[in-house]
Amino acid sequence: MTQWTVIVCSLIFVLLVTLTPSVYCGTVPKKLVKMGWDLRPPSYVAEHIREMEKRPFDGIFIRPTFGHTFYMVDLDEAAAEAEIEAMGRIVWRKFTENFIYFHCDDNVDWFDDSLWGENSPFLRNIGWCAKAARVGGCVGLAFDPEFVYWGRPYCAWKYEWQKHREEKSFAEYERIVRKRGAQYMDRIQVEFPDPVILTLFWTSMPRFQEAALETDPSRREAILKSDYYGLLPAFMNGMLEAAGPETIIVDGDEQSYYNNNELHYFRAYHGIHQTGLALIPPELRGKYRRQVQAGHAVYGDHLCGTMANHTEATYVSPEERALWVEHNAYWALKSSDRYVWFYSERMDWWNGRNLPGFLESALRSAKEKVAQGRPLGFDVDEIARKGHLGKVRAEARPIQPRALRVPRLRAAAPDIDGVLTDEAWNEAGCSGSFINYVAARAKRLETVTEALMTYDDTSLYVAFHCNEPEMDKTHPALFTDLGGRADQVEVVVAADEGIKAYFHIRLDLANARWDARTETGRSEHGSDIATGREVYGRDSMWSGEYRTATRKEADSWSAEFAIPWRTLGMASPKPGDRLKGNLHRWTHRRPATGVLEFSTWSETRYNRGVEFENFGTWIIE
Repeated sequence: MTQWTVIVCSLIFVLLVTLTPSVYCGTVPKKLVKMGWDLRPPSYVAEHIREMEKRPFDGIFIRPTFGHTFYMVDLDEAAAEAEIEAMGRIVWRKFTENFIYFHCDDNVDWFDDSLWGENSPFLRNIGWCAKAARVGGCVGLAFDPEFVYWGRPYCAWKYEWQKHREEKSFAEYERIVRKRGAQYMDRIQVEFPDPVILTLFWTSMPRFQEAALETDPSRREAILKSDYYGLLPAFMNGMLEAAGPETIIVDGDEQSYYNNNELHYFRAYHGIHQTGLALIPPELRGKYRRQVQAGHAVYGDHLCGTMANHTEATYVSPEERALWVEHNAYWALKSSDRYVWFYSERMDWWNGRNLPGFLESALRSAKEKVAQGRPLGFDVDEIARKGHLGKVRAEARPIQPRALRVPRLRAAAPDIDGVLTDEAWNEAGCSGSFINYVAARAKRLETVTEALMTYDDTSLYVAFHCNEPEMDKTHPALFTDLGGRADQVEVVVAADEGIKAYFHIRLDLANARWDARTETGRSEHGSDIATGREVYGRDSMWSGEYRTATRKEADSWSAEFAIPWRTLGMASPKPGDRLKGNLHRWTHRRPATGVLEFSTWSETRYNRGVEFENFGTWIIE
């Protein structure tokens, strides 16, 4: 299909849906629902609902402690019942479209029947979610299929990471996963007979759209088999199969986060209702047409320039950001069947933190225009173009690797206890303040980090001092064996002069650590950085012998490393030698402040992974 054919078809589709009164002319009321890192538990909502309902939404997602799926931990039943009781105390007025949020957490053996019995944690937890939704007068449940993959060696949806992949084919996995999806829906409907299930994504995912357009069954299977979420369609087909006649499933089209043109929304609507049918078994397609709706998302931080990293919105004015928010909210509502969810990370709508002054009025204006059948009255093509150009220019800035003189230790080696008062650290080389990655240097870091380095004949010694004004909100280790997405520091040392490999050590503030010796390769950005599965904890060919310690203070935390040269495969360096490497810090506060910040000693281009070509230099003295 040529580019002009695509454009003509898209324009025809826009004309048709614009002339279709049932959805696009206001007879079906559109609803904007709040989701994000400022999710609150039932007890908070029950106490603060009158204040919460002053915000420009039609409903919210609520996150109970038992809102996990594929979660093998036995949760406290009394605590769950207390949260369900709190749901019953909420008196809704303005917020009529409310959902209990549940998400993926642990990996799952799809073929283990013991995990899917009536009293298994999996089905018990989702039963509690459904009961909470019914007791609390919600319209249904919101399902987040995403697995947070940093530091995890698995994902329940990825075939290549399944326990029985050697003896079970992809088709066999699809069959069992579809069965489990039906079990899930059955358990939900025992507690809530006719829910709305708002899944954040399904056939709307670009990779699934690619698979749906593939007419060769073997090539379609190859796409799904290799995809991170390749088994999700089978699970959702099982949920659809078991859905009662009044149950609705909404595809939330998470990819619409990054839209900047009305055609993007209409194409997604078409992709869900038409293209996506190819991923639905023939016997379920009629049901899919009747009971699956198209939704969209609006990504607040991305549009408002409030993220820790930069986006296109960083390079436009507040007035232009307001127009961009109104534009996206308008077209998301206009082209949805009913539901649009507003997502944010750093914003907290319930205490007002990081809320731009223009945001609320922009959303209200978009909602009013859609409800009244009025045109938006403007486009954001020039704004998007300006933001894109600014972001491209920022990302093209040259990297300036740093150098640090590392003096030889004359005092006694430091005690590795997390306390940085040893005489050894007074002699060490100081990194100076860590900096933001090069593409986001316009964004101010909220934390200050410095590192100290010294050495002797046996070891390299590294210490971090991490300023943290909100220690009570620091994030605990999520995956203690891998470091995970927590407050952590990293030491990266090149394994050889040509940097064909490097040693990578992560340490979180709980002194949990992860390490690997990683071969270098190609990154998703196209620059030479490490690929691999090791970077995210998939595999490790090396487990070093070294010592670490951390210590928490009232407004900071510190970390110490003693890394023997032998564990790095090196002889003790001599004055004048040069080593390559880098030092990183992740700051992760959530949900109260929504800070996810990446800073480094020597510049990197992006805020993910390890960029070995941008390593700094440690000059041995």
